[in-house]
Amino acid sequence: MTAPNSQDAEKAVIGAILIGGTETFTKVDRSLSPDDFYNSNHQYIYQAMRDVHSDGIVPDLVTVTARLKEVKRLSGCGGASYLSGAADDCPSALNVSHYIKIVKEKSKLRKIIDGARKISESASQPGADSKTISTKLSIEIDHDAEVNQVATVIKSLNENIEKGYPGLNTGYDILARTIRKVSPGHMWIVAGYTSTGKSAFLVDFICRQYRSGLYNPGIAVFSTEMACEQYLVRMLSNQTTIAGWAITEHKMKPEQEAVLVGGQVHFSTRNLYLYDRLYKIEEIEATARMLKETSGLDIIAIDYIQNLWGEGKIYDRMSRLAPLLQYLAKDLQVTIIALSQVSNEHVKDRGNGVYGYKGAGEIAASADLGIELLRDKENDEFMTIKVEKNRHGRLGEGKLQYINGFTRIKEIIEEQPKYGG
Repeated sequence: MTAPNSQDAEKAVIGAILIGGTETFTKVDRSLSPDDFYNSNHQYIYQAMRDVHSDGIVPDLVTVTARLKEVKRLSGCGGASYLSGAADDCPSALNVSHYIKIVKEKSKLRKIIDGARKISESASQPGADSKTISTKLSIEIDHDAEVNQVATVIKSLNENIEKGYPGLNTGYDILARTIRKVSPGHMWIVAGYTSTGKSAFLVDFICRQYRSGLYNPGIAVFSTEMACEQYLVRMLSNQTTIAGWAITEHKMKPEQEAVLVGGQVHFSTRNLYLYDRLYKIEEIEATARMLKETSGLDIIAIDYIQNLWGEGKIYDRMSRLAPLLQYLAKDLQVTIIALSQVSNEHVKDRGNGVYGYKGAGEIAASADLGIELLRDKENDEFMTIKVEKNRHGRLGEGKLQYINGFTRIKEIIEEQPKYGG
């Protein structure tokens, strides 16, 4: 008797990836592993796609064929003609979720059969205990359930405490007093009204991470507004205290030119990545996974979240994107810092608190840390930073001074900071 499987669905998944590229592969890779395929040739093909993707290359007909040839599996998998046929036979990559569902369901059925067989064999052994067998049955049947025993979590916790709990220095006194560290697995939302200084804060935060020279964290910035060169000019200005306009117009004093070169060397030797043409969450995720595997990644910065592409109106997009970013932070064990606009209604009524994000949706619920920046109405050189939500510690606020010419932010330390919560 043949085990449950669907060759058509498996081939359709392969074909969808070949015509859909990285975005489709990322969607498949969230749900399927090679052993979910019944056909061993499909397992080899899918593993080749994973290998290609981990190298930062789009898994298409040419790259996957080359990989299979390299590992001497191409002929056994049907050759290039089989891959080409899978791509030609696939109606559309848009239906890949349906194909995934079929392949996954058949895989689960096979696991249930295999688990039941193992349980039957165990129950037939002398001295078998019904209670133990029943417990094993629930585990064997659902291989997809993560067995996350408390003892394992305690061991991990103690190991982290012994070596110093992971996380980067915050760079700001107000954040050190509230969140303590920039911790992996957390998602931040830094919100503010138009032209409040959100991007300037992000630039200053990144520059502070690199300024000490004690650590070289991996930081990837995904900008949906400014070009990479504009971001770099702001960072260079922050680092060198040379006005941004003087850099772009090349109107510097001789001694400043040497300082600028030093700033360029400073950032060129840092684990820093700037992107200005990636607007889809799937593209951001694929790039982040590649960086995590190849270069190391600690922080993902998105400027800003409302500009990410997706289907539906802004509320629908934010409701979908926020939980995905939260999951990505935990899965990659990085800190995600997403800049966000606040709604006009929030500006009129500050009582809305952290729920004043534009197109709020799930943004407030997903964030581990909610920060809002407020410009001083009387002197826009100053701004207030408020930690309005903190899932893991205190709330509080501080004062910042924005030095516009250098895109640099100075923190004004108060003797008696205000806390709440």
